Amino acid sequence: MKLYTNTKRLYIKPLLYLIVLHINVFVAFGQEIKPPYLLEKTKIAIREIGSNLLLDNRDSTSLVMPIKKLKENEFELSFQEDLSISPEILFSATKTAFIRSNITSEYITEVIDCDMQEVVYSYQSKGTLEHNLVSCEGRKLLYSCYTIRFIFISAEASTIPPTHSTGSTISTSSISTSSISGTTYLVSTLLILFILTTGFLLFKYQILKKHSLVGVDKNIKIGNSIFYPEQQMIKQGGHKIDLTVKESELLAIFGQSPNQIIKREELLKMVWEDHGVVVGRSLDMFISKLRKKLHHDTAVKIVNIHGVGYKMEM
Repeated sequence: MKLYTNTKRLYIKPLLYLIVLHINVFVAFGQEIKPPYLLEKTKIAIREIGSNLLLDNRDSTSLVMPIKKLKENEFELSFQEDLSISPEILFSATKTAFIRSNITSEYITEVIDCDMQEVVYSYQSKGTLEHNLVSCEGRKLLYSCYTIRFIFISAEASTIPPTHSTGSTISTSSISTSSISGTTYLVSTLLILFILTTGFLLFKYQILKKHSLVGVDKNIKIGNSIFYPEQQMIKQGGHKIDLTVKESELLAIFGQSPNQIIKREELLKMVWEDHGVVVGRSLDMFISKLRKKLHHDTAVKIVNIHGVGYKMEM
């Protein structure tokens, strides 16, 4: 029974570790994963963009107003005074600031007229294409009150600097944290399935081994008797005693673990429950029958260990 117990321990411990890992990765994968201080880094980068736009207007005295977080992954840049905005300068300042802060998110930039509350210029950045033309290059937005809104479509940080582009759809080659989490989640799922399958086969093998009716030598010596599992019988000298299937299974288990205590629950599981049958007093009844059939052999005794199980003393 020791091999069976050790197999359970070796199997269950790594399985529990993997299940904990699986749950943690699942939780992380289901949430948006953000690197440390992303909010602060984003605000600093946006303030830098605002400062560069003021310098392009030869304005070194008016203020960039506090950066507002409008909603999740959406920020607003505003100014103390009116200014003119060059799309080319806006694009270049944004790219430089975001690269410096290692922000590689896909994002949308919108310039909004304060009075009309309408978008007067916008572009989307999605990553890696080079040599893109800036739309409206050379055309400045007239002096007015503007706010600039940055909408981050995916929040992530990477050491790979992006190349931004204007216009519509452009693909990205940034390796996101969420994709790594997805891979980890898949790997942990496969590992758990592998361990479950391996554990099931090991358990089944140990159970079958414990109550197999076929011994190495086709028979088992029990006391002064010989037990023949395949024939379901015991020979005591010149006498032959026939056994039922359940009696043979029980005797095979006792014969493989002589002088060892076998728990009642293990006997029930190996002889009955593994075959889909749950019993009450059947075990005690079959033990009683075995005792009667072995009572002529004074070298064998099935002992009841109260509250635990049984032991065959030889």
